[in-house]
Amino acid sequence: MKEETRKAILDAIRVHPKIVNAAMTGSFARKRGNDEYSDLDLLIITRDLDEVRNVRSWLPQRDDVLISAFHFSHYCTVLLRGGDNIDLAIFSADEPPSRWVIHDYSVIKGQEGFEGELALAAKTTRDRAAHHNPDCCMDNVLLLLVTAAKRVGRGEELSAHAFIGTASETIIALARRQHGVEADADLLDPRRRVEQIDPELAHALHACVFVPPQLGVERLAQYVSTHHRQSMTREQKEVLDHLLGTKQW
Repeated sequence: MKEETRKAILDAIRVHPKIVNAAMTGSFARKRGNDEYSDLDLLIITRDLDEVRNVRSWLPQRDDVLISAFHFSHYCTVLLRGGDNIDLAIFSADEPPSRWVIHDYSVIKGQEGFEGELALAAKTTRDRAAHHNPDCCMDNVLLLLVTAAKRVGRGEELSAHAFIGTASETIIALARRQHGVEADADLLDPRRRVEQIDPELAHALHACVFVPPQLGVERLAQYVSTHHRQSMTREQKEVLDHLLGTKQW
């Protein structure tokens, strides 16, 4: 994002009378790792939700706003002419900080106590990071791959791809649970920055995801066998061997 665009947006937030607290929450807040592709991620707290949700009314350079769309109620993505993105998380001042999703943060404007609330929200976000999800387990990796193989058998290859992708995401989360979370890891989207953080794992998963799904199932099963077999139960190994084609049901 251009520096002048970012500055104009931050200035608009600082002077908006209905925005009581605001912070940058993405790569710009880390002061490292941002580049020409980085979005501007912002948390905004307001006492007039309807007015602030009308983002076209207060964003600068409003003629450059091509798309402004909400999703999951609180979140709005704005696409500017030229390709820059603004990701806004807009909450009422009456809502608890535990609802904010934050990793890094840098205060733009704030009343007393706001920085403490940001720290609490960041801790809550870390506690519910993807690798802490109990659904991320080897049983579910194997179930996803078995389902993908069945979809391939029916000729439902698009659906099979989706199951392989979810299995790959779960494997990334399991790796973080086993080896720890890197400083630059995205806590909520395991696939982000894997190429920079763990190139070997990224290469292996690319080879499983961007191929016909039958081959993807076989390659992902082989990856699991190579890296996780020692810690698997007898029943899990039986399922794995079926996926590898070395054992019938």
